Amino acid sequence: NCTTLKSIAIPNAVTSMGENTFYECTSLASVTLGNGLTGIGNSAFRNCTTLKSIAIPNAVTSMGENTFYECTSLASVTLGNGLTGIGNSAFSYCTALESITIPDAVTSIGSGAFYKCTSLESITILDGVTSIERYAFYDCTALASVTLGSGLTKIEDSAFGNCTTLKSIAIPNAVTSMGGYTFYNCTSLESITIPDGVTSIKRSAFSDCTALTSVTLGSGLTGIGNSAFRNCTTLKSIAIPDGVISIGHSAFSDCTALTSVTLGSGLTSIGSTAFYNCSSLDEIYSLNSTPPTCYNTECFSTTTYENATLHVPEDAVDTYSSAKVWKNFTNIVGDAETAGISEVTADDAEAAVSVQNGAVCVSGLGNGERVTVYTADGRMVGTMTAEGGTASISAPKGIAIVRIGNRTMKVAVH
Repeated sequence: NCTTLKSIAIPNAVTSMGENTFYECTSLASVTLGNGLTGIGNSAFRNCTTLKSIAIPNAVTSMGENTFYECTSLASVTLGNGLTGIGNSAFSYCTALESITIPDAVTSIGSGAFYKCTSLESITILDGVTSIERYAFYDCTALASVTLGSGLTKIEDSAFGNCTTLKSIAIPNAVTSMGGYTFYNCTSLESITIPDGVTSIKRSAFSDCTALTSVTLGSGLTGIGNSAFRNCTTLKSIAIPDGVISIGHSAFSDCTALTSVTLGSGLTSIGSTAFYNCSSLDEIYSLNSTPPTCYNTECFSTTTYENATLHVPEDAVDTYSSAKVWKNFTNIVGDAETAGISEVTADDAEAAVSVQNGAVCVSGLGNGERVTVYTADGRMVGTMTAEGGTASISAPKGIAIVRIGNRTMKVAVH
């Protein structure tokens, strides 16, 4: 609490800095850390509100909790190559910080490490990081660019919640665990691909991502949690992989642009209001011959029961027509077969097909023209009706077969 201290140079002979060393030195503008320093204690520079830059020497291996908490003028940070971890809330409320690169030696980014760094625009996390803890980048409202290293395996609760400027993020294939509210209210996020190693999408992971148009779900997924994609108001289609056995309450409720849903063959249960108030939903493909158990009639809205077409396997029409909840659908047809493509024809149409962010995109269509995407073995992935001459359907990696009217073609989804 040396409020008049303006600068300090730590000698090379100093190896450790204790807790609260320069806590609330509100006039401290210049700090030089000696090359012999190996550890920085909790709250060492907390609330040094005038400090604008800091360079952490390569010898430093540990940084405690709240190290630079509420250093509101801190705009430039260089982290040394020896650093192995960033403590909880280490840079919370550093509202002037614009960018940072996490060195290779760092293996974990602590809880709330960059919480409410509202000027942070870009972050690069190198391959050594294996976990990003809860709230690590929560409320970084200017964050537009995130690069995640290939070693990342775990992203905890709310890690990127309320990052309202973030448009895209590539989740590494090594990730196997994603917490709840991971990307909650990322209102600029346009597309997401879930790696095959992730088995569960937790509660509200992508809820209120109102710009999200493309979602590709990995083949290892077994469950979709409550409110996982609630209020994703621009999402038009979703294909649930065959490995998913349960969809939680309100998982896709209030997805008002959703027109097409494909429910995989392994699905056994659907939670209350899972697809409630999906007011544009007109095509549902349920590939399981045994109707999944619906929690109650509010799994879908009344208008969906009345106006949507429910496509089921040919031999399951009578089963769905008498099953609880499913029998409320007015239009049940037996054409949700896993094949149905006898040959692939050349692309002689005016429509242009491309792959963007894990989605098959078709342009040059007539309004109302229907596009359907299948896997190479003939399993339907999704279908939708063109709007404004375009259609976009998320698809798994590999060869996809695109049907436009009576024409079919192959594309590679990377």
